[in-house]
Amino acid sequence: MADDDNVISLEARRVRRRSERAEPGPAGDGEATPDSKQAEAAGPLPGKLIWLHCPACDTLEYSEIEVPGGRRHKCGAVVREAAVEIDARAEATVAEINLRRIDALSEYLDQQRQRYLEYRRRLESIAGQPAEPYPIDDGVLKRLPVAEMDALGLLVSQALHDPAKRFEDKDEP
Repeated sequence: MADDDNVISLEARRVRRRSERAEPGPAGDGEATPDSKQAEAAGPLPGKLIWLHCPACDTLEYSEIEVPGGRRHKCGAVVREAAVEIDARAEATVAEINLRRIDALSEYLDQQRQRYLEYRRRLESIAGQPAEPYPIDDGVLKRLPVAEMDALGLLVSQALHDPAKRFEDKDEP
C-alpha cells in the first residue's frame, strides 16, 4: 500500500514540510537563521512546574503558580505539592514539536477520512446500490476480510492490502 499513488507516507510528508520550512542562511546552505541562533544563544529559561496531588480524589494536576502555605483542592482536601525545576525554553520546544506532529497527524487523518469516503462511494458504484455495512459487533469483526491493522488502528481489507503484489510475476504485454 505504501507504493500506491493515493497513499502519502507520513514520514515523507514530514521531510517535505521540514524542507519547505527551512530557511537557508546567507550562504544558502541551510544554516540556522539569525533568529534561531539568537534564541539558542539566549540559553535556558529556568522555571518551576508545580505538580499537585489530591489524596482524597487521587487526582494529579499541574500549575505554574506557587502558593506559599499550600492550597486546597476543589473537594476541600489539602493538596500535596511537588515542584519540578524546568527549562521553559526546552519545554516550549517539546510542546512545539508535539503540536507540529499533531497537526501532521490531523492532516493525515483528514486524508484517510476522504480516502475511505471515496472508497465507500465507489463500493456503492460497484454494487449498483448502497452497500450497507454489516452490523458491527465482535462476531462480524472476526469474519471480515481484514489483512492487517495499520499503525493508527485502521483496518486494511484484503482488497486494499498491498496492491503492488497483485502485479508481481505477471507477464508484461
